[in-house]
Amino acid sequence: MPVDNDGVPERGRSLEELERAKQLGSEGLRASGSGDTDRALALFGQSRDLYEQVAPHSAGLAWVLTQTGIVYEGRGDLELALSYLERALAIYDEVAPSSRDAVLAVIRAGLVHQRRAEPASAVVCFERVLASAETVTQAPASMRRQLDSQRRQLEAIALLNLGLAHLTLGDLNLALPCLERALGIQREASPGSRGEAAALNGIGQVYLARGDLDRALSYFSDALAVSQVLSPRSLDAATNLNGIGSVHRTRGELDRALGYFNQAEQILQEVAPRTDRAAGVAGNIASVWLARGDLVQALSYAQQSLGIAKATHPRSVAAARASNVLGLVYFEQGEFAVALPLFEEALDIAQAIGPRCYETAKALENLAALHKARGEAEVAEAYARRAQEAKAPPAQ
Repeated sequence: MPVDNDGVPERGRSLEELERAKQLGSEGLRASGSGDTDRALALFGQSRDLYEQVAPHSAGLAWVLTQTGIVYEGRGDLELALSYLERALAIYDEVAPSSRDAVLAVIRAGLVHQRRAEPASAVVCFERVLASAETVTQAPASMRRQLDSQRRQLEAIALLNLGLAHLTLGDLNLALPCLERALGIQREASPGSRGEAAALNGIGQVYLARGDLDRALSYFSDALAVSQVLSPRSLDAATNLNGIGSVHRTRGELDRALGYFNQAEQILQEVAPRTDRAAGVAGNIASVWLARGDLVQALSYAQQSLGIAKATHPRSVAAARASNVLGLVYFEQGEFAVALPLFEEALDIAQAIGPRCYETAKALENLAALHKARGEAEVAEAYARRAQEAKAPPAQ
């Protein structure tokens, strides 16, 4: 429901119009909840028009803009979603910067930035959410318990996604404490929840990136146990199966890795066949077949991975990874002229995400190997040096 601090309508405007705007917003929320997004957008549009006439700088208008952005996010129109969310935040900054609805709008904006492969912008959003937690201590004692519970929920969401954003940027030392704090809150407030599973998976990803495979496997296994209790054929379960498969692939246990990747693929075909996660799993299967020397199978899965990634978000980590994997297949086939632009594309995408993004170093290593295979020693050495720089920890 929209918040009540809607401001004072402009003189001469009817309070009935303001009440009608609220009613239309509530009807839009119900339509959105039932999956009728076309009707939801129509109702939110009518509500927005009325608010802009009678209370253009109100929290009520900001709430409607936020809900409109959420609908567009669900539809995959991330640019339009972010546009509405940014308009909402501009209003909240004027009238209610520390309200729960304002904080939720910041979280949604952060999530959209994550999906747009803009982790640095996501970090700004989630850090803002954490900073807003201080307002609880300023509340009256009678309200503090309820507000503290809400604050902890929002803090856990922000910490989880802040950690994941740092992970995407390759800032592992920043990612891990955020994810561990998120896990602690989730285990205290919502044990056995999706949030707990997501935090466990994120920590597993950090340890995998560090090469601590035993710890990574432990966290992925714990995450899988939670997600399978909640829903064994879910996107979360597939994500955790993929994590376990990644550990076994890194260990060189290709049969076990392929078994986990295939389980993840089967689930994703049912619940999320055209997503970055589906692209990632297809790429992982391609990498196993490549390690086995089956270039036909590797090529098929690598092409599938890149096709899904480009269809969902062509500038994402998944797209960079898919370009790297497909380039490796062509490299192993000796088709250097085909592999080269794929590695260059992977590098371009990954560098735009962040200089320490894992795929940045991987693309540089692949380019070094390709130029070395061509006998271009100086170019290869230059790429190899850049790869080492990309893998170096950030300056403290």
